[in-house]
Amino acid sequence: MDNISKQKLNSSEEDIGKENRIERLKFAIQKAGGNKAVSQNSGVPLGTLNNYLAGRNMKLDAAIRLAGACGVSLEWLALGKEESSHSDYPAMGGEGDLCMLPWLPAESAAGHALMPHNWEHTEEMPVSRRFLLEILGFIPHHLFMMRVRGDSMLPSIRPQDVIFVNYKPEQIEPGIYVLSVNGLVLVKRLGLKDPRTYMIMSDNKDYQDFDVAMDDICWGAAVPDVEVRVIGKVIGHIRLDS
Repeated sequence: MDNISKQKLNSSEEDIGKENRIERLKFAIQKAGGNKAVSQNSGVPLGTLNNYLAGRNMKLDAAIRLAGACGVSLEWLALGKEESSHSDYPAMGGEGDLCMLPWLPAESAAGHALMPHNWEHTEEMPVSRRFLLEILGFIPHHLFMMRVRGDSMLPSIRPQDVIFVNYKPEQIEPGIYVLSVNGLVLVKRLGLKDPRTYMIMSDNKDYQDFDVAMDDICWGAAVPDVEVRVIGKVIGHIRLDS
């Protein structure tokens, strides 16, 4: 198959995925009482909801609110997973299937805002435990969600991907982390250069890597006056906008 044919096939698959998501949203809204009722119950403006029904990609926070207002699971609404065991309604987890995860500001936010001791008024999102098991393979007890803005981790993590971050302090090993570098929040790959030095790397080679001495990096606020603070380790990511 030539490149043009592959591009057409990929485009067709993306169109089908979007059409299916719109149909799921229409179905869920109809069962939940219609556009106005769902808009009021979810807090998603009616005009925005109509735009989603017309084909505009849903933002994650809106998708979570709409799923809750419609009484369906996020993974079913966004990804079409959890096939229905009934002929006229999608499968849903009960209340015991949901857990609340902190939804933190995007990576451009100040690093101190993402430290756990500053989360008192942080918004939380309901997520299905079964969904987390599918994505992560397990359910950590110290987990938050964040949307990635930059492209420095392409192709591993794309702009607008949602990352799941384990913020429990542990030994720093090679992997992808959310870091606070002099107050600036970055999603970067951390590697070991030598016994005294870490490398902070971007998968996108348009960005320059840099080194940091082990004495200048710590987990959270454990050590004062360090250059780099580890906020958490990225253990999974998803993209809702297909």
